[in-house]
Amino acid sequence: MSGPAERRTVVVIFAGLDDFASWADRSGPEEARGALDALFTRFRAVVDRMGGHVDKFVGECAMVVFGAPVSHGDDAVRAVRCALGLRAAVQEFNAERGTDFQLRAGLNAGEVLWGSVGGDRATATGDAVNVARRLYEAAEPGCVVVGERVERETARVVTYTALPPVRARNREEPVAAWEVRGAGGGSEVSRVEPVLPLFGRSGEVRGLLAPLAAGGSSFVVVEGEAGIGKSRLLAEVRREGRRALGRLWVAWGRAPDDVRLPLAAFGDIVGSETGIRVTSVQDAERLAAALAGQMESEPAAERENTAQLIVLSLGHELPGARVESIDPVRFENEAHAAWERWLTARAAGAPALLCLEDLHQADEGTRLLLSRLAAAWSGRRCSILCTARPGSPIPAGGTVFPLRELSEGAAAGIGSAVLRGPVSPALAQFLEEKSGGNPYLAEELARFLRDNALLQGLPFELRGTPDRLPSSLTGLLVARLDRQSPETRETIKAASAVGRSFWPGVVSLLAGRPVASDLDAARRAELIERESRSLFPDDPQLMFRHALLRDAAYSLLPRRERGRLHAQAAGELERRAAGSGR
Repeated sequence: MSGPAERRTVVVIFAGLDDFASWADRSGPEEARGALDALFTRFRAVVDRMGGHVDKFVGECAMVVFGAPVSHGDDAVRAVRCALGLRAAVQEFNAERGTDFQLRAGLNAGEVLWGSVGGDRATATGDAVNVARRLYEAAEPGCVVVGERVERETARVVTYTALPPVRARNREEPVAAWEVRGAGGGSEVSRVEPVLPLFGRSGEVRGLLAPLAAGGSSFVVVEGEAGIGKSRLLAEVRREGRRALGRLWVAWGRAPDDVRLPLAAFGDIVGSETGIRVTSVQDAERLAAALAGQMESEPAAERENTAQLIVLSLGHELPGARVESIDPVRFENEAHAAWERWLTARAAGAPALLCLEDLHQADEGTRLLLSRLAAAWSGRRCSILCTARPGSPIPAGGTVFPLRELSEGAAAGIGSAVLRGPVSPALAQFLEEKSGGNPYLAEELARFLRDNALLQGLPFELRGTPDRLPSSLTGLLVARLDRQSPETRETIKAASAVGRSFWPGVVSLLAGRPVASDLDAARRAELIERESRSLFPDDPQLMFRHALLRDAAYSLLPRRERGRLHAQAAGELERRAAGSGR
């Protein structure tokens, strides 16, 4: 049973096998069914790993949706990587079965209605789906083709070649199209060097560097919601650490969100320290040799064992390795000891700063190894800094450092930096209220205003009020709502129809049930907060922590549902106002 219909911004993929029908005619129905079953099983595994949703299989084609029923905040990047993963799955199938299938795919982003059709399970309907299908039909065999919005939202990590525009049904203008040429790894936010100055975090930077500056050690997990500036803060700590301390060994890694590889964040460090990216057994052997060569002070046998343990612990194959025969229980401990030896050797002779991002996505082995390193490095001039979302498991020995919203006035500085000019007091207030002190929201909102010609004059001021959310923010904010229970999310959506400020009694009327526990859950998740005064003394006044959260919740409501909720809310508020004499 699916929940109520929602308007959602999604990325739709159509991916299918070119010329499969003629192969099926030659091979017979049993062979064709077996091939499709095997391929679609692989497709589903790729989609699940990337966080997408298989909407349906039709013939030799799969329809996949990212952004519904759950948003991740980076669904466009996930969708492109998923399409490339589907193509790789077909290539692997060909190598195993001796076939020569080619996959083609079309991707498009846009707003859809997500909900049940004819009593069946939820599906996506709307023009965005039709355009994705047309891009798929226009794609050459072996190619992945995307629409304009997908290209715009992923251009920092995906390379493209522009294609001739594609004609789409029921559209007067042709659809812009790009072919995917390649996608980099990691996060575009984490890997790109900061462009804007860091606003309002100088105290945090000093605090995180203080143990190293004093000659000591620390193990800190910077905790905060997406967009609050965790990665940006660690980048500034690294930059300031190099400047203030001179000689500083810095290592950086990130736990990926699309593949659950063992110790993947530490694998980033190995790749940076050796310059080797493992894609084959030969690469794994080269990596083992490089790691052994970095520990020249150790006996030859110990160097080789250490290197082999590290390579194998990352999930790579290393035929003939002496340590491969160690039983699994003992292997983890031996591998962690090997990592400790290698990292300690790399960090010797200088202050060391080890940064691991997105710990909420890491495997348990990563957390255990961090705890081991923190204990081994206690008293040395070494700091371990990690980032994580609230509620994530914290490794033993780690201290949580909550990263809060920026203080008032920082949003104006961010806006001025993005726009390269001063902002008016009214625009500064708009950025502050909408972003709620979240630096990423303030930055993307300023860019949205600039790119959509919604600003005028100097100092910059609003030309008009935006009637929609920037696409770069919609997924990020909806992802926070999607992490709540279905009941809490429905309550938040009902509250958004009242406005940024609302009252539990009114929301309960709109929802048709008690909502106190849902609002308590939303408050614990830092989505809403209680105001100091209320228009109605017997009903506390609550508010969304920032206006963009309210806008994101409201964007999920279908138009007909908005009308119903507005009418009910207006009637109740008028009744209350009449009763109080207002």
